[in-house]
Order: sequence, then structure tokens, then C-alpha cells
Amino acid sequence: MGVLVTGAAGLIGSGVAARLVMEHDVIGLDLIGGAEVSIVADCLEVASWRHRAGEIDAIVHTAALHAPHVGQRTDRDFRRANVEATARLLDLALDAGASHFVLTSTTSLYGRALEPDGAAVWIDESLPPEPRDIYDQTKLEAGQLLASAS
Repeated sequence: MGVLVTGAAGLIGSGVAARLVMEHDVIGLDLIGGAEVSIVADCLEVASWRHRAGEIDAIVHTAALHAPHVGQRTDRDFRRANVEATARLLDLALDAGASHFVLTSTTSLYGRALEPDGAAVWIDESLPPEPRDIYDQTKLEAGQLLASAS
């Protein structure tokens, strides 16, 4: 099974790739090189690297701009990295007939809903997200893309 792992040079992506390589053919993709990276490229540039990836049966998408980047990168950068890249990778998965697409996300997208009013806040599917910033908004949008594709 060919598994594409985006963000394969990052903390989560490299860990996921290192574990999956024990049982699968892993294609690690990232903007920078690393031990688990086999293709150095942007997720958005699918056309330029797709032929090098081979057969893709699953995608684990960990690449993203994160909360520490808020204020350092533009809203456009967040939309490009977190929403547009997810859309392109989802199209790739559908075109390739991939059986699985895993998107790493964050409880941060619940934003203001995580601010307790004197009580603990439980997070499950019934808690409505209340994004606080562009990171929360774009991670929520990426998740909605996947939900609408299934």
C-alpha cells in the first residue's frame, strides 16, 4: 500500500511516516528535506511531483501552518497552506482511488467554545466550533472539505 504523508519533515508527519514505513510504502512529502522525506515540494504543486509518487492508496495530511504562525504569516498564506492544499490533495486521493484520507487537525478550532464559564469544557461532536483566528478558521474549513467529500 502506497501512503503519501505530507509534512513528513515535521514533528507529527515524521513520526507518522516512521511508523507507517514498517508496513507500507511511504512517500514523504515536505517543503524541506528530512529523514522521512522522499519528495521535496509544495502540496499545492501536485502536477509537478505526482508522477514521482507512484501508486497512492492513502494520504495522511499533516502539513499545515500552525497557531505559532498567526501574525507572522498572512491570512492568504494560511488559506493556501491549510485549505487549498487540502483541496488539491483530496482531488489527488479521489483521482488515485485512494481508500483513506487522514487529516490531522486541532481542538483549537473550537476557539471560544474552549473558554469555560466556570466549568470544564468537554469536546465532542456536539460542541460547535467557534474559531478565534485564521488558524482555527482554516483548519475548520479543511475539515469541512473532507466531510463534504465523503
